[in-house]
Amino acid sequence: MSTTNPTPCTDTEPAIEVASSATPSVATELRRRRELLGWSQVEAARRSGVSRTVINEIESGRRVPQTRTYEKLRGALGLALPTASALLRRPEPASHTEGQLATLAGCLLSGRGGSLAALADATGVSIPAVREQLSVLGDRLAACGMAAVDDGDEVRLVALPWAADAISRVATLEVDRALSAEAVEVLVIVGLVGAPTRREIEERRDGEDCTTLLDRMCRRGLLEKARDDALRGDPNVYRLTALSLGAMGHATVESFQSWCWTTIAGAEG
Repeated sequence: MSTTNPTPCTDTEPAIEVASSATPSVATELRRRRELLGWSQVEAARRSGVSRTVINEIESGRRVPQTRTYEKLRGALGLALPTASALLRRPEPASHTEGQLATLAGCLLSGRGGSLAALADATGVSIPAVREQLSVLGDRLAACGMAAVDDGDEVRLVALPWAADAISRVATLEVDRALSAEAVEVLVIVGLVGAPTRREIEERRDGEDCTTLLDRMCRRGLLEKARDDALRGDPNVYRLTALSLGAMGHATVESFQSWCWTTIAGAEG
């Protein structure tokens, strides 16, 4: 892997996910205004100081920004929605009831995971509250040899190493095979960059052709291949999945990205 550090995005704060009723308004307003100005996502990123990856995720409905991020976009693009209306979300519960936790655990076990939005609807709370409940359920799931990991959109149950063999013999829960060194290298690159293209991944692997490797990782569920129409040429980018996060021992994209940056900084120090 090349030792050149990718430039970290200027927007480092985590996303606030909100009720589904707010997401289309923010996504539609941002895309409409950007296209009216004739700006690409890259140009909008340059003018606002918000990374292109974050802008792409907002426009696709995968993310709703925090107040500071939205204000940057509003100032640069002249967005019409006031901040309070754009970021309105469900009220957070004061505490998590046993009924909510039991419902969430039942949803996870019945479907071996699910989307954060669907789990929020099932439990009647916001997506951030679902994440808090997943954290509360962590010890209970661990006692059963399982862990819940999320990639920002989907939650997936994965088997913990000490219970993997037993679970694979009696259940349909997929048990991950050991990752190859080249697969780990690619996952670290994706973690550092955010949503790189195949060319960007190959550049950081000293020009080595990664087509077959990326196809294998996508088929295995370790990467998600998504189209980004703002890109020229091959408009495909690669993103981490809940399966890859679990295989690397992390519960969220944010924790894995933090580990990647810490590891690179330690290697260069």
